[in-house]
Amino acid sequence: MSRSASPGAPSEARNVLAIKPFRRLWISLSFASIGDWLALLALVSLAAVLTGESTAITQAVVIGGVIALRLLPPLAVGPFTGALADRVDRRLTMLVVDVLRALLYVSVPIVSRVDWLLIAAFLAACVVPLRDNAKDASVPDLVPTKRLDQAHRVNLLTGYATAPVAAVVFMVLAAFTTLLGTLFPVMGAPQAGIALYANGAAFLAAAVVTWTLPATKPTSQEPAAESRPANETDSNELTAPLPKTREVPVAQPTQRPTSPSTPDSNALRTLWKGARFSGATPLLRGLLLGMLGSFALAGVVLGTGRVFTDRLGVGDAAFGALVAAFSLGMALGLYFGPRVLRGLSRRRLFALSLGVAGTALFLTGLIPNPVFAAVMAAVVGVGSGIAWAVGIALLGQELEDDVQGRTFVYLHAASWTILLLTAALAPLLAGVVGDHPIGIRDLSYEFLGTGAVLMVTGLLGVLLAFLAYRQVSERADVSFGTELVAVLRGVPATQPKEAEQLPGTFVVLEGGEGAGKSTQVGQLTVWLREEGFEVVTTREPGATKLGMRLRALLLDKDDMTISARAETLLYTADRAHHINEVVLPALRRGAIVISDRYVDSTIAYQGAGRGLDSSGVEMVNAWATEELTPHLTVLLDLPVEEGLARVGGSTDRMESEPQEFHSRVRKGFRDLAERSPERYLILDARMSPEEVTREIQRRVRPLLPDPVPQDAEAITGMMPTIKD
Repeated sequence: MSRSASPGAPSEARNVLAIKPFRRLWISLSFASIGDWLALLALVSLAAVLTGESTAITQAVVIGGVIALRLLPPLAVGPFTGALADRVDRRLTMLVVDVLRALLYVSVPIVSRVDWLLIAAFLAACVVPLRDNAKDASVPDLVPTKRLDQAHRVNLLTGYATAPVAAVVFMVLAAFTTLLGTLFPVMGAPQAGIALYANGAAFLAAAVVTWTLPATKPTSQEPAAESRPANETDSNELTAPLPKTREVPVAQPTQRPTSPSTPDSNALRTLWKGARFSGATPLLRGLLLGMLGSFALAGVVLGTGRVFTDRLGVGDAAFGALVAAFSLGMALGLYFGPRVLRGLSRRRLFALSLGVAGTALFLTGLIPNPVFAAVMAAVVGVGSGIAWAVGIALLGQELEDDVQGRTFVYLHAASWTILLLTAALAPLLAGVVGDHPIGIRDLSYEFLGTGAVLMVTGLLGVLLAFLAYRQVSERADVSFGTELVAVLRGVPATQPKEAEQLPGTFVVLEGGEGAGKSTQVGQLTVWLREEGFEVVTTREPGATKLGMRLRALLLDKDDMTISARAETLLYTADRAHHINEVVLPALRRGAIVISDRYVDSTIAYQGAGRGLDSSGVEMVNAWATEELTPHLTVLLDLPVEEGLARVGGSTDRMESEPQEFHSRVRKGFRDLAERSPERYLILDARMSPEEVTREIQRRVRPLLPDPVPQDAEAITGMMPTIKD
């Protein structure tokens, strides 16, 4: 069944990382990604040091050139290296590239020349596509085809998740440069770039782990053989022809399995294809605009950060702290984004977080203080992270599963391109603006070129948030400001509609397969009718004519092709019709409704069992049922093995599911009951049916209305007092 989740979600990562060969590839990728980020920070910092005596514009050109050289070669070389992935030993390719990059980066602080720094950066960037394509080509050999999407998403996430680690390592190494220089004189000079030595160690560690991967062989690319009748003999054949004529199948070249999340070796083609469908709907357009804009903010922080901290009188450690604050803030935003301001519309939260990030970046450039800059950089990161978390969730709701993979690949390529492009241009713009001291009487203000770029970018970020909001917003009963103030105060933004007062009583029985729900529904019905109540017994699915058709479709075990989302919506459609036609009319006339299954079954089976987002399942069911909640839900809990044994063989599609599925369903039921214990009665279904019935009766009795109507009592009145 299909499963929707955010890229690299924790559950996805745990599933695919349980595969040992892929886990080794992921460890190797993690070391290499740390090395990539550490190299970028170290090269930018070393470029600033080596050009410290030059003009501001020269320094800006060199720093921008270092970053541009990290961007351009993959775009230019990538299309040509993709064809090599299947023709060479992929493990050897990754190992050689990692060792080569380690040697190049270690040589930079030893040579300590600007020209060699640029050459080494260019050569190291040129071989990156070789490793990336070899890595992507290795994944299908290490994981099952059904896990390809998860594996590629985890790899994409790892490339960004290692940025905070690299920034913290760079900051710590820079802070202890003096101490290390005392112990190791070769590292004592500022130009030594201690981080580049650590960077070389990271790439060597990646190479060592890569060597432990299973050996791979080049994929055969032999031309297809021509089809010929089997009774035609070849001059080289020593056997007689077969008596029966048949066609020999045409040999096909071996192809790697792919998935929508498989990265394309041609980054330019990925960007072109993505740009064509990125404006398909206003929501998609607004989400992509905002998410890519947040990476533009990150690129400006990266590109101007080293010169900005240098102008403030601090050096490498402060630059590392600035980048670490931003990247850690973004990680926090990604993690806590779905939990922030729960009462606020997710679309409004998306625009709000972008606006906060832009405002914080503007303040970073306005107030040139290193501590304040680090705090504001963290705020920029948190805002960008929340925007990405909310954007990914909204994309998951908007896009079909097959389109999601292509969209995430495009997001990865476009965000990386925008990050490096803005990082390369930002120092050039700062160098053109220059630094200008401003004095008014006794007041003075240092107007920095980097500060100007940060402020302008921050204002553009706020404008981008407004434009994105215009694209993603939907009609609402209250204004943005009113809803935000209400959420911050912890009160509802609108007065809730008064719920309809239903005189009837609604009781639901839930549980896994073989728990005995039908038996208890029958016993409870007989007892209540003997007590004089009107009782309506029903079930899901199949309580209406439409429901019977849906039930036949959903439980037909010969049709196992229904996707998890479609299955959920079919159950919900049956429930919406069932509530409208059966349950609500009975409750309105004061009857007691007893239902075999209700919303909790869909949350447990399709949410927990199929792996769908339970909050989304709850939301669509709340809408379909008009938020009708049972007065009591009886959960008959039974170990999965005993329940399936009671069923005595698979009779429908649900009962045919494996035991692991039913175990997840049982846990889903128990989690729901623990969340709202006041409206649940959990019973051990291993008890005798009579004991279970008595426990249900004991809990139901206080919920029952008086079986004699009040108007019937009014007819009798009160007997008059007899007097002599």
